[in-house]
Amino acid sequence: MSTSPAEKYSVPSVDSACRILRAVCESDKPLTMTQITKLSGSSRTTAMRIVSSLCSNGFLLRDENSKVTTGEVMRMLGSRIHNDSDLRQRAVPVLQELAETIGETTHLAIPLENHCILQEVVDSPQLVRVASRPGTLVDYHCSVTGKSILAFRNDLLLPLRQSMEFTQRTENTITNWTDFDAELDRVRQNGYAVDEEEYHEGVRCLGAPVRDQSGTVVAAIGITGTTTRLTKRRLSSVAKLVLNAAQQLSG
Repeated sequence: MSTSPAEKYSVPSVDSACRILRAVCESDKPLTMTQITKLSGSSRTTAMRIVSSLCSNGFLLRDENSKVTTGEVMRMLGSRIHNDSDLRQRAVPVLQELAETIGETTHLAIPLENHCILQEVVDSPQLVRVASRPGTLVDYHCSVTGKSILAFRNDLLLPLRQSMEFTQRTENTITNWTDFDAELDRVRQNGYAVDEEEYHEGVRCLGAPVRDQSGTVVAAIGITGTTTRLTKRRLSSVAKLVLNAAQQLSG
């Protein structure tokens, strides 16, 4: 009898932990160990050990009655997912207005480990336009959203110093840390980032960071257009509009 890849590489203890986490998260009230054992299908000994480990790491919490509920880590993750969803919903009308005003494609991106990911995209009303799609991964070093985020997030920047690859997309792509650090300094000074045909030839972009209520940069918005329409002469006025849109989404 053949075994599927998922079954072949399954780790029983991890599977049990996942079932326990799911049971606790789906319950509208704290659970006893008896309930957890029954809902997760684990033995009582296994369930107790897993719950103890999950509590130690902040994923679960024992209340004053020794019942188990979600811990600080799970609540933080839930809050982050909610905030991301809320940001996307609020971003759509802002991106639409920005695209209509400037006449170019606009987008919202959030950071992942080694890339940014486009969460929302509003296409330019122009017949000839630069197309993007939600879910697209973009490089940090040659995108305005990546620059806008890393310029203000040292916690993301420091690990990338050991792992980021400076893939050369065009002749204008930044390909080393010395030049990239100088570019990030310009972003900090100006408050926005510019992509001068660094990702695609004939394409110019401008982006700005979006902050949460604590002031932490959690995303960035950008505008993308052809160099013939989004000219250097327009950058100053476009920057003001993009910064204003980023401000609307912040907080």
